[in-house]
Amino acid sequence: EIVAQTPAPDGVQVFVTGGAPLVADQHSAGDKSVFRVTMITIGVIAIMLLIVFRSVATMILILLMVFIELGAARGIVAFLANYEI
Repeated sequence: EIVAQTPAPDGVQVFVTGGAPLVADQHSAGDKSVFRVTMITIGVIAIMLLIVFRSVATMILILLMVFIELGAARGIVAFLANYEI
């Protein structure tokens, strides 16, 4: 935004460099791939559970329990981090 708002002198091209833009680009690239990797991982785990247990109901129950445990663990970690424990 700053580059767009500040006019460059004639014959000069303006680019943003340094650590901050590099980190911002890395975060953007990482955020784009996290969802895809998560969905692929859940799919692979679901297929493995179906192979082992041969029951859709059991697979769904196990995945549901894992998601509940993950949510609880994230909540506990966030609570502890909020109070710097």
